[in-house]
Amino acid sequence: MTNSLSEQLRNSADDAIAMTVEKQCRLHPEVLERFGERGLKAWRTDIRHHIDYLCAAVDSGRDQPFADYLCWVAEVLKSRGVDAQHLNHSLDDLAGFYRERLTGADQARVLGLLATGRQALVKPATLPAEFRHLPPALPQKDAYLDLLLASQRVAAHQLVSECMTAGASLATVNVRIIQAAMYDVGRMWQANRISVAQEHLATAISQYVMANAFSLAEFAEPMARTAIFANVENNHHALGLRMISDAFETAGWTAQFLGANVPDPSLIGQVDALRPDLLGLSVSMPQQLKTTREFIGSLRAEMGQACPPILLGGRTINALDEVWRDLGADLWVADAEQAELLAKNFGADANGRAR
Repeated sequence: MTNSLSEQLRNSADDAIAMTVEKQCRLHPEVLERFGERGLKAWRTDIRHHIDYLCAAVDSGRDQPFADYLCWVAEVLKSRGVDAQHLNHSLDDLAGFYRERLTGADQARVLGLLATGRQALVKPATLPAEFRHLPPALPQKDAYLDLLLASQRVAAHQLVSECMTAGASLATVNVRIIQAAMYDVGRMWQANRISVAQEHLATAISQYVMANAFSLAEFAEPMARTAIFANVENNHHALGLRMISDAFETAGWTAQFLGANVPDPSLIGQVDALRPDLLGLSVSMPQQLKTTREFIGSLRAEMGQACPPILLGGRTINALDEVWRDLGADLWVADAEQAELLAKNFGADANGRAR
């Protein structure tokens, strides 16, 4: 039933968008006057995102992905001078559309998700769920963030290098300086304090800093273990996965980092050819949960008993308690420091989490 419902939502998305945008144009003509065709395109894009996240909630069997998304988009709209009522009216219009299109349990599920989302907007969480498991940042994080925003690539590298010279491990600087600063960058974009270009520049600088920091890291004695790390299809956020891969490599593993958006057949072929001791996958967005579940099922069906243990990580995995089990994985870690610990003690934790 879950798959059937999400397919219904996807198949009717164009009709839902057309109806909702038409109603919004009648209700808020001042938006069209202010933004013109650009505003109309943004409306359509926003409604499609609403439906995408409804599908993600249906596929995962959890309300949280949709509620978290609405709180995020409400802040994005507010910071850009868009009245919160626009979002509320869009949700009301979607509820009306699905009240007519769906019946029975499917209708109740979608209307319940929309109601839960509306309730979350009344009192949003002060801390995004994916941040709950992350350790506190080092004091140097704020200075590193300032250097990112000032486009000071060499100085940012020097700051991290000095921390490592003083005794911090690669995993620690990655998690408690670079990752912590990049989360701040994301929140600054959400609050309309920086542009997309500035966010991309900060990512590029951090990639440069990470690559140089890797060359300064201390490496454990090589062990006879191999791992593959890859993003599932349609996941283009690979910075955190790079940190996890580097943590395993400094712990003595041989790690293959395949990067972002790896097609399923290619990844299955690589796993079958290498026969690694571990496969690590990153899941950044709720929409990737269904893709991840299907990939894990395909990999296990293809490889049978030869399938390696599967490790999951990423912001969505951190946000949803125990979702890694639901997807069919064997292990999870919240960050590169936990990954480093897991790499050193692989096979010792029966509960599936690095401790």
